[in-house]
Amino acid sequence: MAKSFKEGDWVWHKNNGIGKVSLSSDSELLVEFEGGKDEIFDTAGKKRAPLVKLSSRGFHLRKRDEAEQFSKHINQEPLDAALALVEDQQAEITPAELKGLVCPALVSENEFAEWQTRLAQAAKSDPRFEVDKAGKISYKGELGEIAQELLARFRQSPSLKDKQKIVRDMMQLEQKGVPMEDVRETAVTFFTGTAMNQTNKMGARLEALIFLETLDPEQHDAIKDSIYDEIRMFDVEQSAVAVSEVMDNAVRKRLFELLLELSPEQFLDTAFMLTKRFKKTQRDWTLDTLLAMENKDYIKHIVDVAMADIATNMQPFVWVSKTQIEKCSDIEDVAPPPDVVISSMFRILNNIHFTSAYSCRNNSDGPSVTREEDELVKLLKDEKKIDKFLDAQPAAVVSLFASHFFDCIAFDFEERQKRLQALKNKYPGIEVTEAKRHSEQDDVYRITREKYDQLVSELEDINSSKMEEALSDIRTAREWGDISENAELNIAQDKQRMLLGRKNEIERILDNCEVID
Repeated sequence: MAKSFKEGDWVWHKNNGIGKVSLSSDSELLVEFEGGKDEIFDTAGKKRAPLVKLSSRGFHLRKRDEAEQFSKHINQEPLDAALALVEDQQAEITPAELKGLVCPALVSENEFAEWQTRLAQAAKSDPRFEVDKAGKISYKGELGEIAQELLARFRQSPSLKDKQKIVRDMMQLEQKGVPMEDVRETAVTFFTGTAMNQTNKMGARLEALIFLETLDPEQHDAIKDSIYDEIRMFDVEQSAVAVSEVMDNAVRKRLFELLLELSPEQFLDTAFMLTKRFKKTQRDWTLDTLLAMENKDYIKHIVDVAMADIATNMQPFVWVSKTQIEKCSDIEDVAPPPDVVISSMFRILNNIHFTSAYSCRNNSDGPSVTREEDELVKLLKDEKKIDKFLDAQPAAVVSLFASHFFDCIAFDFEERQKRLQALKNKYPGIEVTEAKRHSEQDDVYRITREKYDQLVSELEDINSSKMEEALSDIRTAREWGDISENAELNIAQDKQRMLLGRKNEIERILDNCEVID
């Protein structure tokens, strides 16, 4: 290490400031600091002295030797202060450290905040620098070094997500004027291969195609039709599975839009399947996306079907209930009036609770709680949301809600009494009547013969083939998947949980139904 310094070199020490090397040997350095202190540094073997060799063009010597001229210069060009620090091998600096170096010799205390803002703005627009949220400025290297480092990272990155982040960084640097031809060419080749590889999931292929649209529009246009043709050939289940496998919301929305554009005749069936047979987040995303569409026919059809046959459309019904409570104005054009939804919510909640308790009456742990019951109970217990909803409703709806809540067997009696009193206090004058108890016949699901046969067929299909396919997918993912980031295993396990939930739901309906011929 001693060979890095020679007698006469100016150096910087964090605590002692500027000093001069007066003696240098293979194992020691003697430095005379301007503050009057002399210090010996041990540099034998691999030991490293905590010193930085200063440049005549660097910050510290210019601050000492030409303070007035340097001060005037960096006040006009703040970024040159950071570049001068880079000359002195300081690649990172925080706002506090910067203030300690420039104030008051180069920048006055009163002007520092405005000067620092100009420096940060200049650093953000310069591709050689990076500014984090805390204001720390970091030097990334010269333009050629940045491009080569980005190219190496892209080639070595193991995952699609990492490569996409690198490409985003590349495009930002290109906007700042950094030449990125090699990185762009490598990225285009990679994303073209990803998009065209039919063994990849459609979500990954579409994501790669979206990147190509920006990176190389000609290449994007050359291959998009073949991918669109494959999407057009999907049946309803393949379309729903493809959407459910996409993790990125922007890509999922793009695939959803393509399914509407390329296969409009089966889009509604695809959307319906997504609302009933997949994870809750995917079901809710589908319904929220349909609600946000300009054409409300699709969401209105699903809401109408769900309200007409709640027993076999529980997941969409729960979404309708939550949206009615949380965003009433958004759904008012496609959903029944609030009083109808409230009455249906409490009726079905009593139904679910009664059925769960009945089917588990010999269970020492008490009745099981379905996901739908749990969601509805949590919603109705959220007094802040409920009160905000009721504040916008007429007295008749408030009275209806209070009456139904008091009669709901999914809540403890004491809890119902307490909530009823709170509602009476908040909304004086409401009329509360005990709701009419359901007869035993009311606790039975009434379904048509066609619906019954459809449910039986679906249950047989799940038991005979779909569960085995899910288990096979899990085994394959465990055998071949990347242990550190096994997205395929997560998807396969989610599919298994989805099928088990649907299987339990169908069995519950078939065990407690009356077939109407």
